[in-house]
Amino acid sequence: MAPAAANEESPYLRHWSRVYAEDPSARTREWHCAFDDAVDVLRPYVAPIVASSPSRSLVVDVGCGGSSIGYDLAKAFAFTDVLMTDIDPGIVEILRERYASSSSSSSSAAAAPATRCEVADARSMPTVPTGAAVVVLDKGTVDALHGDDDKLATLRECVRMANRPDGVGVVASISFPAADRLRLLERVARETRVGLRVRVVGDGDPARGRRAVFVAVLGKRVERVETPRCELSETVLARIRRSGSVVEDEPAGEEDALTLFDDSDGDGDDS
Repeated sequence: MAPAAANEESPYLRHWSRVYAEDPSARTREWHCAFDDAVDVLRPYVAPIVASSPSRSLVVDVGCGGSSIGYDLAKAFAFTDVLMTDIDPGIVEILRERYASSSSSSSSAAAAPATRCEVADARSMPTVPTGAAVVVLDKGTVDALHGDDDKLATLRECVRMANRPDGVGVVASISFPAADRLRLLERVARETRVGLRVRVVGDGDPARGRRAVFVAVLGKRVERVETPRCELSETVLARIRRSGSVVEDEPAGEEDALTLFDDSDGDGDDS
């Protein structure tokens, strides 16, 4: 949907408008992780863009809510422009006030990026031309959508906006560490003919109850980038491919079925 279609008929708009109205902390919340938690994973993919990007370089933060990660990334890597979007007009107005001082900033390595905040539906953003962005960010937006159709539409749209003729654009998608998310990322990478790298970032193995997120990067050149090995990522991704689960090493069997009663309950005779 174009931004004009992001109206009261959208269940996403109704939901997030209520969240932002009832929970003030959501207006500044960093879902999943902060910029500092992800920047070292993103750096090998994003830093080379700086040298090869045009004089004006756009970062698009899709469905950002109260997060500042798009602005933080643009400023850290000296990109000139950032577009922050959300489906809720209320949070967009809050963002406009927050970044008003940088909305007309001049472009230089020391300056804050020129910042625009717009109402948009992440599933379709026709106001952003194909290949207009050097980096597109999705942090938790896909996680907030219902059903594969909406999730796939958003991921495809992210790739479209970063699908630059020079091949330098990338999509960074930060999400729950879920087997279904890996499946969707791999599907979009195949369909759009881009490379995919996935890193697991957090406190440790989610199978041990530790906090973790996926930091995925999609782009035409990402598979050429050399990065250090990550044992946690290798362990979790191998487990998913082996068992279809982030936390279980073996595929589920009949013995794993959840039932209300089992043989230990007897035959129901109270005697």
